[in-house]
Amino acid sequence: MKKKLLTILIAALSVRFFALILLPERSVDQDDSAQWNNTALHFLQGKGFLSETENLDPKRPPVYPLFIAAQYFLFGENNFLSVKIAQVLLSGLSCLILGAIASSLVGPSAGFWIGLLSAFYPPLILYSGIFQSETLFTFLLLLFLWIWIRAPQGGTLVSSAAGLTLGFLTLCRGTMLFFLPFLVIVPILQKGEKRLRKTVLVLAMVFLMVAPWTWRNYKVYGVFIPVITGGSELFWFGTLPLDSQKKYGESQEWKNLKVPSDVREGERFYWKQAFRNIRANPGRYCSLTVKKFFYFWFKPIGHEMVSRKSVPLGWILLLAHFSLILLFLHGIMLTRFAWTQFLPVYSLMMYFALFHTLLMPMPRFRLPIEPLFLLFATVSILRFFEDKESHV
Repeated sequence: MKKKLLTILIAALSVRFFALILLPERSVDQDDSAQWNNTALHFLQGKGFLSETENLDPKRPPVYPLFIAAQYFLFGENNFLSVKIAQVLLSGLSCLILGAIASSLVGPSAGFWIGLLSAFYPPLILYSGIFQSETLFTFLLLLFLWIWIRAPQGGTLVSSAAGLTLGFLTLCRGTMLFFLPFLVIVPILQKGEKRLRKTVLVLAMVFLMVAPWTWRNYKVYGVFIPVITGGSELFWFGTLPLDSQKKYGESQEWKNLKVPSDVREGERFYWKQAFRNIRANPGRYCSLTVKKFFYFWFKPIGHEMVSRKSVPLGWILLLAHFSLILLFLHGIMLTRFAWTQFLPVYSLMMYFALFHTLLMPMPRFRLPIEPLFLLFATVSILRFFEDKESHV
């Protein structure tokens, strides 16, 4: 199995380095990339984690800016290539970890193929060269899942490592705080008293990791902010028509909104506007939520960009994604009798399904759990070949 895992790693790194060299360079000024970069530069210059582009709002959690700042400290400021190379390495390790997760759940042979397919999965390859937190977040998410699965059989050190990793994960994307209830639900459903006791240790480590940042926010802003603000803003966006949500900052509703500059007032303002939109037409909001669910899960990552360059390629991407969804659902059915074993995986997918359907459903937010889609889809593909061989 060690040789197979090494094969996965070599394949993943080779493909990603070739993509980094051959694909056109994407500007750091696009999307959130400029804000991440500015926040990292501000930290290196002794200005903390405040971002001028967002009126000093605490919308950027610390882990990804620190990750960028570490590369700049070692290789020079604005050395974008060093950040991308570091992300390529993390993306390759993510494929390796996925193979290890799959090996523990469905066996070494299937684990090898699952890890190898993830090495060639286009969205994971493309995002390894983009200034976004998705690659780092995906790595931390899979690392946490791998340790969490091993926690019941491991000792205190393993549970502590799971909590430490989840703490980093939460400081990389603050919405992971809402995943914490699943840590308790899973051992209850598994009827594992031993696992439930270890969950307390995991939760304690998470809070120890997050507490210093929460205290920092209180000292800077004078208000309780566990990790970041911005959740109320995304929730408000989630109450707008879906076409407006797709435009995000370019939508007319965004341009017309007069948001208070004070952090606390701004948060209250977004919540108030969101619930006003829901109360104005509850039926429309329910219909919108259904549309958001399907948009989040069935819109291929990068579809609009690909379609602008080539309509046929856009349709091919759409067909490939629908095929992945069907294979994923079939893989879920095939593993249903071992559902307690897969509960940690299910819990992450359920969290993403629930949380990101309520907020603005950007398809790229789905990227960190697409490796789990590949896990079940590959199980389905392997079963097809096993059945075919059995009939020969």
